[in-house]
Amino acid sequence: MRKALILAAGLLLLAGCLQSEHDDQARDDGPDDAGTEQTDDSTPAPEDDAQEPRVDDQDGTEIQAPGEDVDPGVAANSVSDFGIDFFHGLVANEPSGNVISSPFSAAMFLMMFLEGADGETREAIADVLHLEDPYDDHLIASFQALAAHMIDADPDVELSIANALWANEQMQFENEYRDAMVERFRAAIETRDLGSQETADEIDRWVSEQTQERIDGVADDLELPNPMTLMVVANATYFLGNWTDPFDPDDTVDGAFHREDGESVTVPKMKDFANFSFADHDDFTMLRLPYGESERFAMDFILPGSAGDIAGFSQSLERDDWQEAAQNLQERPVEVSIPTFELEYDTGQQLPELLSELGMGVAFDESADFTRMSQDATWMGDVIQKTYLRVDEEGTEAAAVTAGDMPVSEPPSFSLDRSFVTVISDTETDTILFLGQVTDPSE
Repeated sequence: MRKALILAAGLLLLAGCLQSEHDDQARDDGPDDAGTEQTDDSTPAPEDDAQEPRVDDQDGTEIQAPGEDVDPGVAANSVSDFGIDFFHGLVANEPSGNVISSPFSAAMFLMMFLEGADGETREAIADVLHLEDPYDDHLIASFQALAAHMIDADPDVELSIANALWANEQMQFENEYRDAMVERFRAAIETRDLGSQETADEIDRWVSEQTQERIDGVADDLELPNPMTLMVVANATYFLGNWTDPFDPDDTVDGAFHREDGESVTVPKMKDFANFSFADHDDFTMLRLPYGESERFAMDFILPGSAGDIAGFSQSLERDDWQEAAQNLQERPVEVSIPTFELEYDTGQQLPELLSELGMGVAFDESADFTRMSQDATWMGDVIQKTYLRVDEEGTEAAAVTAGDMPVSEPPSFSLDRSFVTVISDTETDTILFLGQVTDPSE
């Protein structure tokens, strides 16, 4: 059976030299003895460890819907509003390059910190996530509901969401926080020597397994092993979907793609003339390609009305623009030309500054308050996101699509032969899973 595939994986991690009030003792005793004099027994691990996820056998489809009636729309709106801000910041730092972000992965990651934050720190994280009441008891349940709502939404789409925390020996989690991570987000929580190569290898192994071997080398990016790292937090989001109406690979031909610098590259382009969901907006045109039989998930290709300033367009694109175009989508015959591409993206070390500029600076400062997580917790250090995105088609059987009785004499043409923006979303909740700017599909 012929398939056309979108594959994407997003990962966010936290690490760094996170100093606590116990660090002087930790430096004197060394990592093997760190925390041995802790007398606070208020945060022991649950007695039945078998009930907790473990990093060596974690399943990214374990998150279950909360028992209470919770609206996932709160989380969906948060992810998408924050995701646009996040994307704008990344594009500002790389205006003419490929940028592939995962707003959903980033938001899930930040929620694990919001749940452990208090005071000004909690308010700052909530503000960045566009959440009105940082102490609303239903916030984390809304994110839990959203994740569970999407995981099993379509048998033709594979979506897995995995969370994990690796804590140094001195880190003692508050019971309420630990329970929230395990019960709400099915997070694996491990106590490890973060100064050991064995732990660094374990983190790399978890990342590779949760992203189907699409992302690696994370420990090196975080400069692990490092005995002065207090904790590593990770979210991995993996998405794989089959087009509802695949392209015929026999119709794929090489064509020109015009880069922002004026140069052109030759790339394979999938072609078709059929009925597609298409919208004309004031500043762009948009084509939607759904996945699976239910069409619950989709990828939107957004082509600016004019060429030459993709960064300006990307930074001016707002959630309302995208949603308005989505609401105006109409089935019509369109002559389509879309490049195949396989891209990897790494934010590098820009995220602490970017998140600070969005309003989270206090979380990266010594005044940060994460005492609802642990009395040993300090402040956020290094944050990275690595993503992988592939668009292609394979197989032999073509799908037959007719135009019906719609006029075809002068169909619109949608040719992605220059820089464009792409969105992978859950069309039921308008949750943005992945958001990218493609300026060179040949890289």
